[in-house]
Amino acid sequence: MTLKLSLILCIGLMLVHPSDIHWEMTKDDGMITTYIGSESGTGLRPTRSIMLVNEPLEKVYNTIMNIERYPKWVPYCGSARVLERSDSTIHFYQVLEMPMVKNRDIVIRAEVEQIANGIRISMTAAPDKAKKNADMIRITDFTAVYTITKRQHDNRTLIELTNRVDPGGYIPTFAINWASKSQPYETFSNLKREIIR
Repeated sequence: MTLKLSLILCIGLMLVHPSDIHWEMTKDDGMITTYIGSESGTGLRPTRSIMLVNEPLEKVYNTIMNIERYPKWVPYCGSARVLERSDSTIHFYQVLEMPMVKNRDIVIRAEVEQIANGIRISMTAAPDKAKKNADMIRITDFTAVYTITKRQHDNRTLIELTNRVDPGGYIPTFAINWASKSQPYETFSNLKREIIR
């Protein structure tokens, strides 16, 4: 079975602005376009995914923030639950069950802010927010930014995700980067189905 890493690519982060990175397109089906970014000093490569949907911005936002349903659409997400929630911040916990490697877990801090014509959700690892599970490798280096905007000229919703993750433990860099090319499209395809269900 081939190694895929979820939004380990499930949800990935190094707060780096997309314009500072050289992006190479990996897939474009007319609705979803995915990219892999230039290599960082660590050998890991960020990803970028863009999708247009005919659904309201609020529905897209509510789908992304419905943490308990992540196992339905985030590849290899075995479970997900909210730890704390406030008006603009949420902490949640995920278990990633991947083939051929030790399971990972991650605690994520998601901050929500209003932007022009939309919403930005910035996610970072918050490893000390939950007790460590000795049977799993805790992911400590993760960033992901969802930008959700309403296009004025056609009333469609544009979703963009820029993401980077170091899954920790030993996984060859080439395998991580291979997953970085295949996983974003699968994730957004699943997200689209989840939004319109």
